[in-house]
Amino acid sequence: MFNLRSALVGLLWFVLAASPAQAQPIYYNTSSATQSQNTLDSVATNGSANTVLFTATGPGSNNVIRCTAVAVDALNGKLFLLDGVSNALWSVNLNGSGLALVRSGLTNYPTDLALDVLNQQIYLTTSSTILGNNTVQRMDYSGSNNTTLFAATAVSGVSRCTAIAVDTRSAKIFFADAGAQKIWSMSLAGSNLTALATVTNAFPTGIAVDPTNQQVYFTASSTVQNSNVIQRVNYNGSGLT
Repeated sequence: MFNLRSALVGLLWFVLAASPAQAQPIYYNTSSATQSQNTLDSVATNGSANTVLFTATGPGSNNVIRCTAVAVDALNGKLFLLDGVSNALWSVNLNGSGLALVRSGLTNYPTDLALDVLNQQIYLTTSSTILGNNTVQRMDYSGSNNTTLFAATAVSGVSRCTAIAVDTRSAKIFFADAGAQKIWSMSLAGSNLTALATVTNAFPTGIAVDPTNQQVYFTASSTVQNSNVIQRVNYNGSGLT
């Protein structure tokens, strides 16, 4: 049976892969206790044209305090920004203009976010010293329908929800756990929790996916210099490299 959604996802990936001349720059955030050093930036893939797009100016101004994490929707021309200090989620245009509050009063401390651009949904992780406040959540681009898909428990083995990536084609969520030092996967509904990899002598800090080859890339950070690494593991947990 023809699956329209799968066809659209496949078309989107074909367009992105087949149009290197129109490739988007890299977008990234910077975070600091110094207010003016909380920014959203872009840079070309060759390292040129590094540009500050947006600067947080804090309470009483643009009300963004800390640029904690950013996700890109090039299809709809949006950047989504988490502010961990004020527990808020914002959006701006790709050029940094048009700041809009998506949702305030997020529970716990939001740490990272990922997007389902076709269904216009946002997935995010929250982290806390209280075990049950370590969650994976989902909401619409409008900020409505905020749903907790997963909350850590002692039985689950999850300790901290640190970073997140989503592959809607394979209907999977992947997240890094700096507490248990693991990389986990689960369904888009928050079920079928599976440990894919254990990080030794370091804490997983960031995560990204290669949907075509079904591989997860992640960074690990440590006070031991040579334990700061980039690693890769297959969706099924094999091939840790």
